[in-house]
Amino acid sequence: MPGGRLSVPFRMDQVRKILGRLVVFCGLARLLFGVWEQEPNDDFEQANHVACDDTVYCATLDPPGDRDTFWFLGQANDTLIAFTFNCDGPNTNTLLCFYDSLQELLVSNDDGGGAGFSLIEYVMPYCGVYFLRVAEVEPSFDSSYSFALNCRNWTQPTHDSCANARVVESIPYQDESSTADCGDECGRAAPDVWYFFSNPVQRTLIISVCMTDFDARVQIMGGCCEQFGDDSEDGCGDGAILTIPDMEVGDYYIMVEGTDADEAGSFVFQVNGETEPCPDPTELALASVGGYPFLFWEASAGADFYIIWHSTDAIGEYEHIGVTAETFWTDSTGFTSMRRFYRVTAYCPW
Repeated sequence: MPGGRLSVPFRMDQVRKILGRLVVFCGLARLLFGVWEQEPNDDFEQANHVACDDTVYCATLDPPGDRDTFWFLGQANDTLIAFTFNCDGPNTNTLLCFYDSLQELLVSNDDGGGAGFSLIEYVMPYCGVYFLRVAEVEPSFDSSYSFALNCRNWTQPTHDSCANARVVESIPYQDESSTADCGDECGRAAPDVWYFFSNPVQRTLIISVCMTDFDARVQIMGGCCEQFGDDSEDGCGDGAILTIPDMEVGDYYIMVEGTDADEAGSFVFQVNGETEPCPDPTELALASVGGYPFLFWEASAGADFYIIWHSTDAIGEYEHIGVTAETFWTDSTGFTSMRRFYRVTAYCPW
């Protein structure tokens, strides 16, 4: 069976223990694992609430023609950075639309995020409610995607020293900032800003700094102005692209600065990684709890959450039907007269 081996049902004492853990998990889910899509959310009146810096993992545009709507509170003059990215499997071709509180379209984007995904950057004109809507351009079998929302105020950089470096929470990561009016802590005689991230697995890291305002340089270090690593001044317009193969596990600092004392301005900063596929969970088991199919599996190293798939044919195509950050899941559709085969895959955002 793909994604795990079907075995005998668990004992009921194991079921009770796992269900008890669910109570604790629900209170921490948003903080630790992001936000889940809740259907129905096609219309503005049904929009799911999200907040700046939230990530919605593995939402689904199913059935064909489905659309997912979200609302959030934005601040005047903050820059919205919203983008879709891969959940698991095929790259869903998304269309991302941004609306004001009167539900008037402000801006939309189809393929700005690459590989069929979407990216919107927009300075919000007022403080209040805004809406984001995700639709599918070309219906596909899976139609799953993930979605991240960031809000930044670039007028006063808050990471102009290594001591208050901005944290890269997860990959892919995108940010917008400026080195204007910042100090010079080390490196070239130019204003600089800082990022920090903790790399949990060995992988190839790709750091890009893109702009047209000034000539920029990016450098990676193992500490504040020490343990100097690689750097780059080339690529992405007047910016730079730094590729680090087989980057070791550890904590790192990234400095963005101009190549000369009079070089400063705004830029877009991105971090992406390439690593081995996340290992699928093993020892997949099926039980019946309350008349519903109940799945269990062993945890996968490095996984932040798990994606549930099903098919009516063990060798056919599998459809995405759920997502969970725990190592168990209940199929709320219940048992049907048609045979159903399950598959569980793991998602490692790093």
